[in-house]
Amino acid sequence: MQVGAVGAKVKYVDFSPSVSAADGVSSAGNAVPPQRDGGGMLTRARFRRHSPSAVSWWHPVLVLVVPVVVVIAIAVFVFLRVLEHSSSSGRLELIRTALAVGAGTGAIMTLVLAWRRQWSAEHDAAERRLTELYVKAVEQLGSDQAPVRHGALYALERVAQDNPDHRQTVVDVICAYLRAPYIPPADKPGARRLGGLAASPRKPRTRGALPRRNPIPSPTADGDERRQEREVRLTAQRILTRHLDPGDRPRRPLHTFWPGIDLDLSAATLINLDLRRCHVRTATFTGATFIGWAGFSKATFTAKAGFSDATFTGNAWFSGATFAGYAWFSGATFIENAWFGGATFTEYAGFEEATFGGDAGFKAATFGAGSWNGAWFSQFASMVGATADPSSAKWPPGWALKDAATDRKNKRVPLIPEPAVLPA
Repeated sequence: MQVGAVGAKVKYVDFSPSVSAADGVSSAGNAVPPQRDGGGMLTRARFRRHSPSAVSWWHPVLVLVVPVVVVIAIAVFVFLRVLEHSSSSGRLELIRTALAVGAGTGAIMTLVLAWRRQWSAEHDAAERRLTELYVKAVEQLGSDQAPVRHGALYALERVAQDNPDHRQTVVDVICAYLRAPYIPPADKPGARRLGGLAASPRKPRTRGALPRRNPIPSPTADGDERRQEREVRLTAQRILTRHLDPGDRPRRPLHTFWPGIDLDLSAATLINLDLRRCHVRTATFTGATFIGWAGFSKATFTAKAGFSDATFTGNAWFSGATFAGYAWFSGATFIENAWFGGATFTEYAGFEEATFGGDAGFKAATFGAGSWNGAWFSQFASMVGATADPSSAKWPPGWALKDAATDRKNKRVPLIPEPAVLPA
């Protein structure tokens, strides 16, 4: 389901797949659920499953007759060496014994084939039930009833939890749902505008703050519908964050943890997103809007993390986060405070043209290569104790590397303030 404003109405776009014989179900009865393509839309793709192929007449010959013949031949060869066969009765006994061995082998092979057929039938039935559950859940995401969409998300969560091979597919569907256009409901009178969520009071700005931008337009659609959709989106976010948190013991993560997951939430509208302590492989938040606060403290990104052109309307917390790959914040706008204290940027940290409307804290952060060309700090900026690769020379205005204090072991140097003053 996609929710967006069209005039004074809420527009519903069918999010579910059809299951017609032409495009939803193959001739073998295999359901074809939606997959996300590069543009973020859901396309038809076969949900992975294993179906038995057609069996030729010669297949039993290979798997049953040939092994029996081989065993009989080996038995005859062995018995000729160990048994007496000079008399007619001895030769007859040898043949009987060899045939008995062959018959036993054939019985065993028959049992194995029967077990294999039963396992294959049960496996196909289980896969069929899984596919039907998946397709039904995706269909329900297109419902205009919020409780039905809630149930669809929990059904997808169950599919992914019980079937590790399908977890990334389920995450892609949930991310596609969150990328759908959405306008949050208007706040109640007297509450700060954070997408319908009240926020704690904060001291007013005193120095050169950016003008506060209100990403929430005046309500033009049914407020109840958008409030219900907000709750569905919060459920989708909680499902993602619940399964991306490995827990406090890295060697023994929680059984609910889904490792190696990629997130694509480009241009998504996210409300009070909480990814603290979560582990993600590749994270794409390009152009996303974070309504309320955004929590990434102690999060780990094992591959690339993209926040280019993202807008953070509330406080953004990246304290202690680890970026093992490239981290892009180019063109990002932080309307409130942004805290990166103790964060580790192993590769490249790109903050070109980023705008910090509130305080910017990079205390004790560790940088590899990085660039701050065109970055703007409207309030207080702190890099006390921060270190960086000495080969990186593009740092925020008013800060530079202190060559005399190079840490030869870690090849890091501290960032120190220059006489220049940050822009007021």
